Amino acid sequence: MTSHAVLRWRQDTDVGGHYIAHGKPMQNAFWESSKGQLRDECLNEYIFGNLAEARRIIQNWRIDHNTETPHTSVGGLARAVYANLNRNTPACLA
Repeated sequence: MTSHAVLRWRQDTDVGGHYIAHGKPMQNAFWESSKGQLRDECLNEYIFGNLAEARRIIQNWRIDHNTETPHTSVGGLARAVYANLNRNTPACLA
Protein backbone atom coordinates (compact mmCIF):
# COMPACT_ATOMS: atom_id res chain seq x y z
CA MET A 1 0.00 0.00 0.00
CA THR A 2 2.85 2.40 0.77
CA SER A 3 4.44 1.93 -2.62
CA HIS A 4 1.13 2.72 -4.33
CA ALA A 5 0.77 5.89 -2.25
CA VAL A 6 4.33 6.96 -3.06
CA LEU A 7 3.86 6.27 -6.76
CA ARG A 8 0.60 8.24 -6.75
CA TRP A 9 2.26 11.15 -4.89
CA ARG A 10 5.18 11.17 -7.34
CA GLN A 11 2.77 11.25 -10.26
CA ASP A 12 0.62 14.00 -8.71
CA THR A 13 3.62 16.18 -7.83
CA ASP A 14 5.70 15.38 -10.93
CA VAL A 15 8.61 14.19 -8.79
CA GLY A 16 11.01 11.83 -10.53
CA GLY A 17 12.46 8.70 -9.06
CA HIS A 18 15.76 6.89 -9.07
CA TYR A 19 15.90 3.16 -8.50
CA ILE A 20 18.83 1.32 -6.97
CA ALA A 21 19.92 -1.64 -9.08
CA HIS A 22 19.42 -5.00 -7.37
CA GLY A 23 22.62 -6.10 -5.66
CA LYS A 24 24.19 -2.61 -5.91
CA PRO A 25 23.82 -1.13 -2.39
CA MET A 26 26.69 1.31 -2.93
CA GLN A 27 24.46 3.25 -5.32
CA ASN A 28 22.87 4.53 -2.11
CA ALA A 29 25.78 4.57 0.32
CA PHE A 30 24.15 7.09 2.68
CA TRP A 31 21.20 4.79 3.38
CA GLU A 32 23.45 1.75 3.71
CA SER A 33 25.57 3.63 6.26
CA SER A 34 22.52 4.75 8.24
CA LYS A 35 21.06 1.26 8.18
CA GLY A 36 24.37 -0.14 9.47
CA GLN A 37 24.47 2.40 12.31
CA LEU A 38 20.91 1.57 13.34
CA ARG A 39 21.73 -2.14 13.34
CA ASP A 40 25.06 -1.79 15.20
CA GLU A 41 24.06 0.85 17.75
CA CYS A 42 20.47 -0.16 18.46
CA LEU A 43 19.07 -3.37 17.00
CA ASN A 44 22.02 -5.57 18.00
CA GLU A 45 22.02 -4.13 21.53
CA TYR A 46 18.48 -5.03 22.60
CA ILE A 47 16.14 -7.99 22.73
CA PHE A 48 12.68 -6.60 22.11
CA GLY A 49 9.88 -8.14 24.13
CA ASN A 50 7.10 -6.80 21.93
CA LEU A 51 6.39 -4.35 19.13
CA ALA A 52 5.58 -1.43 21.46
CA GLU A 53 8.90 -1.86 23.25
CA ALA A 54 10.78 -2.05 19.95
CA ARG A 55 9.10 1.15 18.74
CA ARG A 56 9.93 2.98 21.99
CA ILE A 57 13.59 1.90 21.99
CA ILE A 58 14.11 2.67 18.30
CA GLN A 59 12.39 6.06 18.66
CA ASN A 60 14.63 6.93 21.63
CA TRP A 61 17.71 5.88 19.64
CA ARG A 62 16.60 7.96 16.65
CA ILE A 63 16.06 11.07 18.76
CA ASP A 64 19.43 10.67 20.49
CA HIS A 65 21.17 9.92 17.17
CA ASN A 66 19.80 13.08 15.56
CA THR A 67 19.93 15.50 18.50
CA GLU A 68 22.91 14.47 20.66
CA THR A 69 25.34 12.30 18.68
CA PRO A 70 28.06 14.28 16.88
CA HIS A 71 28.50 13.41 13.20
CA THR A 72 31.71 13.99 11.27
CA SER A 73 29.75 14.58 8.07
CA VAL A 74 28.36 17.83 9.55
CA GLY A 75 31.48 19.16 11.27
CA GLY A 76 31.12 17.23 14.51
CA LEU A 77 27.68 18.66 15.27
CA ALA A 78 24.50 16.77 15.98
CA ARG A 79 22.31 16.61 12.87
CA ALA A 80 19.51 18.66 14.46
CA VAL A 81 21.97 21.40 15.45
CA TYR A 82 23.37 21.49 11.91
CA ALA A 83 19.88 21.60 10.41
CA ASN A 84 18.91 24.51 12.69
CA LEU A 85 22.05 26.44 11.75
CA ASN A 86 21.29 26.04 8.08
CA ARG A 87 17.60 26.77 8.55
CA ASN A 88 18.53 30.21 9.91
CA THR A 89 20.95 31.00 7.07
CA PRO A 90 19.50 32.70 3.96
CA ALA A 91 19.84 30.51 0.87
CA CYS A 92 21.96 33.13 -0.90
CA LEU A 93 24.58 32.89 1.88
CA ALA A 94 24.54 29.14 2.43
